[in-house]
Amino acid sequence: MKRFVMVSMMMIALVSMCWADSAPRIVQCGVTPVSVEPGESFTLYADVSDADGLSDVNRVGLLAGDELVMMVPPSDTGGRFAVTYTMPQNVAPGTFTLSMIAADTKDQVSGVTYFTFSITADSPAVELLMPDDGEEVDCQGLTIFEWAPFSDEIGGYAFALYLTEGVRVVAFVPSQITSLPVPGALWSLIPDGTYFWQVGVVPKDGGEPYAWSELRSFNVACTHPWPTDVFGEVVEKDDANRTLLVRGMRDSGPHGITVQVTDGTIIHGANGELVQFEDIRVGDVIFAVGEVTGDVFVAMEIWIEQAPPGPGEEVLGEVIGIDLEKSRLTVMDRHPGMEVVIQVTEETIILNAFGPITLADVQLGDIANAFGAWEGDRFIATEIFIIDDPGPGPGDHYHGIIDAIDPDAMTFDLVFDDHGAMETIIVQVTEATFFDGPLGPLTFDDLEIGLEADVAGLWQEEMFVAEFVWLYTDPTPPGPQPMVVDGVIMAIDPNAWTLAVECNHDHHEQVVIQVTPDTFILSLTGPISFSDLTVGMIGTFHCFEQLDQILAIHIFIHDGTPPPPYIEIRGVIEAIDPDARVLMVMPFHYPNEVIPILVTDATVIEGPAGPMMFSDLQIGMPGKFMIDESMIASLITIFDPSSQEIDIEGTITAIDTGTMQLIVSPFMLGSNDVVVQVTDATMIHGCQGPMTFDDLQVDFTIHVHGVITGDLIEAIHIAVFDDPGHPGHG
Repeated sequence: MKRFVMVSMMMIALVSMCWADSAPRIVQCGVTPVSVEPGESFTLYADVSDADGLSDVNRVGLLAGDELVMMVPPSDTGGRFAVTYTMPQNVAPGTFTLSMIAADTKDQVSGVTYFTFSITADSPAVELLMPDDGEEVDCQGLTIFEWAPFSDEIGGYAFALYLTEGVRVVAFVPSQITSLPVPGALWSLIPDGTYFWQVGVVPKDGGEPYAWSELRSFNVACTHPWPTDVFGEVVEKDDANRTLLVRGMRDSGPHGITVQVTDGTIIHGANGELVQFEDIRVGDVIFAVGEVTGDVFVAMEIWIEQAPPGPGEEVLGEVIGIDLEKSRLTVMDRHPGMEVVIQVTEETIILNAFGPITLADVQLGDIANAFGAWEGDRFIATEIFIIDDPGPGPGDHYHGIIDAIDPDAMTFDLVFDDHGAMETIIVQVTEATFFDGPLGPLTFDDLEIGLEADVAGLWQEEMFVAEFVWLYTDPTPPGPQPMVVDGVIMAIDPNAWTLAVECNHDHHEQVVIQVTPDTFILSLTGPISFSDLTVGMIGTFHCFEQLDQILAIHIFIHDGTPPPPYIEIRGVIEAIDPDARVLMVMPFHYPNEVIPILVTDATVIEGPAGPMMFSDLQIGMPGKFMIDESMIASLITIFDPSSQEIDIEGTITAIDTGTMQLIVSPFMLGSNDVVVQVTDATMIHGCQGPMTFDDLQVDFTIHVHGVITGDLIEAIHIAVFDDPGHPGHG
């Protein structure tokens, strides 16, 4: 899978503001050549700049950590400090990171700038392919950073960007990937100038990168002056301040431009007629001319480039008419404030809170939320969700708290929130009323005052007759109760097989935990026995509490930072212990770590061709491992190496409409951004219905299920969780 770097420009901006305008700045520094062999000459250099004049810069120091190693002397070239050495023959190979700092005669100090170089000992260095040294990046599309595959067996690559004032960003790249695309939107966020990149090799067994490539420069010239005209879509409208937020179709950035409309602004309608500010609607495409004042664009003249679009692909409002013969609903749409005729077809799905219903079940006064498309003045619905407003009417349902019970009349009072006002209804229970709850069917006798309940039924005059009642009873079954203890072993009784554990929570309370021969004990290195436990060990203890005894079922000894509950690990099986049923898994994102995972009889194992057994697992198999805080697997999904399926959740950071590609920043800690390819076959859904590629926007939160194809993820299904542009979604 191709992963690439999206640099935190906030960090760059903050670092850049930390230094005075007249302070020195190290433009670049390092060793040339960047990979030095024993006996080879190399130059240690720093190129500096200073707003007061280069003559003011009189000191450049080489740092190792926080210690000053040496002063780099000035060269004959203005702005360059340099010294040449010969690498000793007996020096050990490796990769080293040092830094430099500059000062001027006024004792103003630059930021610390880091650089990396390698002593190769006849080993080859990574060869960079593109872009060429000094090439200008693409401000609109993708800039591809590419290098030649390394000949040795490696664990991956280290991709480094050297940015302003010593900011160095390094990303891990899997060994099968030899290029990284960076979107043009990134470069517009940093100052124009010259920056540098470099690629090193990560050892197969982990450790510091080595065999660094040359340090190659690239130029950024993506800062755009403020426009004298704006062309784009109106995405927000502030009637009180008479402003429009316009997302430009030319270089206006992802956040858009605020357009101020004044009393002197001339506004032309789609047909050339003069119109008012009130006639501009969200979704209109406008062209405005004017000038920038402060941080807003003050419009002198505006043209609406296209007629206001018809109502959107969603209708929400009260049902005010029903025509069963023509299969139509008339709804007073809440957004535009107009009557909308909704056509129901054989393919239309109609749902309420309890499942599918028919058009005949819809009642006047219901709230309908319909999704579909417009044909002329009719809305053809694909899905309709019926939202039942509280109040008398057939087919009602309520959620509230039981306030009173009359066993003789078989009624109970339910208090519920009716749009901010607390109301009470009397619920009549009959022999046909069905009671249910978390543990299964219930009866009228299970009603309790204060219990939360859902009721559904019909109104008969002033009485609500319940057809269905769901009671939110305590779902905890009787018997031994499971418990989890996190804490430190304070004492061990080897004869009684008990542990005194001081809990991390509960005010450091100590509990006594009984260990048995059936207790499974796991550490970060694999299974261990009771005799291996020592005072001071930190662990997570899965137990059952029965009577006065806490019985340990599973113990996981860790370093004090166990993973969060029910995490997902994607990686490769590195080793298998068939007796203990433990897998040692190396995560894709952390190739220097191996994690023990316990497989139990309850673990579900799925393979590319169907269910698998523990005995079917093999070293080298890639997969997804769902584990709890004690490293016990609940679900293992083994991938087909030739077509690896993957699920990611994250935020859309960029959209390329030409290639139908999304740039997604995953939520998983340590993950770089990924390229998601959307095709005509990709299914896209929001919380309220189907969506299209054109509906997707930057900053949407999405879940992508797809297949790793070469250097990107080809999306099979995209679920949109957060859709700020469409009310009701998310």
